[in-house]
Amino acid sequence: MLRSSVTTLARLAIACLGFAGISATATAMAQDADRRADAPATDREAAQAADRPGADRPTRDRVATDRAKPAADRRMQSDQPRRRQRQMPIDVKDPAGFKQTTDETLFSGPQPGEPLPTLKVRGVGGKKDGEAYDPVAAAKQGVHVLVFQEGDGVGLRGLLAFSRVFKLIASHTDQPLACTAVFLQDDIEAAEKKARLILRYLPETTQLTLSSDGRDGPGSYGLNRQVGMTVLVVKDGKVLDNFAFIQPMLYPDAHVVGAIAKALDVKAETMTAWVNPTPVDMPGKDSGIAMRGGQPMRDRPEAARTNGAANDSAGDVARPEADKQRRQAAFREKLGNLVGSGKVTRQEAAELMQAAFGPAEENNTRGQSDR
Repeated sequence: MLRSSVTTLARLAIACLGFAGISATATAMAQDADRRADAPATDREAAQAADRPGADRPTRDRVATDRAKPAADRRMQSDQPRRRQRQMPIDVKDPAGFKQTTDETLFSGPQPGEPLPTLKVRGVGGKKDGEAYDPVAAAKQGVHVLVFQEGDGVGLRGLLAFSRVFKLIASHTDQPLACTAVFLQDDIEAAEKKARLILRYLPETTQLTLSSDGRDGPGSYGLNRQVGMTVLVVKDGKVLDNFAFIQPMLYPDAHVVGAIAKALDVKAETMTAWVNPTPVDMPGKDSGIAMRGGQPMRDRPEAARTNGAANDSAGDVARPEADKQRRQAAFREKLGNLVGSGKVTRQEAAELMQAAFGPAEENNTRGQSDR
């Protein structure tokens, strides 16, 4: 009804005034009324905001440009910053180079060389859900990463990002490796609610736990209340490196990743490759690997993965496998550099790789020499 009324008034203005210039203006008003009536509510609100007297010209121009874009394009544009964040390469640095963001050095938790005291926590989710146990005793042998933080704020996002990188590391090594996140909060019930909200996004390689000692944490650990996140990299029950973050890390810190590499006795170059996989190395729907029937094509039987294998020429079949692997490795390295610099997406890189060499094949020997 509103659309019909506005359109009728505009057309009456054309008939009464009769001037060519004013008629053209009124016609444009009528067309604009039709367009606004058809637009979604969010677009109408944006248009009204842009048409207010106080709106600046850049805002009006941006709204006008957005109106001309299909809804799918606008959604894709809104996702671009997040995609760029996911493509940020993870660095690996010497843990000795870690510096706090304050002039005054703050200490939190056991220092390098000290053994870990007993730690009593309650598991949230995973195999330890609802169980009171000691994660230090459970991971006595091997590498253990302990993360102490509040159960809310930026630290939650940082924990999720770090846990995904930790899962990549765990998938490349056979050494005992564990990660335990301990939430420190005076309101334990609120902390548990927050913990359970992020369980669906948390890889199974990280165990969430709650401390009954409140925000200060267990007294035997000497945690600093002014520190937002304390990360301990432990091997065989002794602290190798201690990282006290004034503000919880939002992205995986290069020095922490470097400390894990040192604990596993893995070279920095090897660790860099582990935590920055190329699209063909990443299984799953978000990795850019071609999927068919819910299964990565590189995991399908050879007959199913080979495109027209029965019609391959004798020359292609006789091509040396070593030469093919060399060209694949060189091309993969170039694609990895392009993805790391943000020039192409992981999906585009996977498509280029598949176009050049066909569906990716599983390389069971990758990374074995680095372990």
